[in-house]
Amino acid sequence: MTESRLFSSETKGLLLKCLGLSSMEELWTREYKDLTLDDDVNRESVAKYSIRARGSVRLFSGRYYTLVEYNDRIDRINNLRLP
Repeated sequence: MTESRLFSSETKGLLLKCLGLSSMEELWTREYKDLTLDDDVNRESVAKYSIRARGSVRLFSGRYYTLVEYNDRIDRINNLRLP
């Protein structure tokens, strides 16, 4: 499918302006950072962008753990003394 069939000229212009790009080719060939388990989730960033995450009630309502919170929870569970 060609680029002209994907976006109207208005949509394309708005997208390029918002992203600060000069052509759609820059968007298609851009290198993106790979997320790993060592990357931590920033609650402020999630709160800022959660409005755009359609369908993720868990993220929108804040029901998730950051990497630090998850590791603390695992440590707490592992240190529980069971009868």
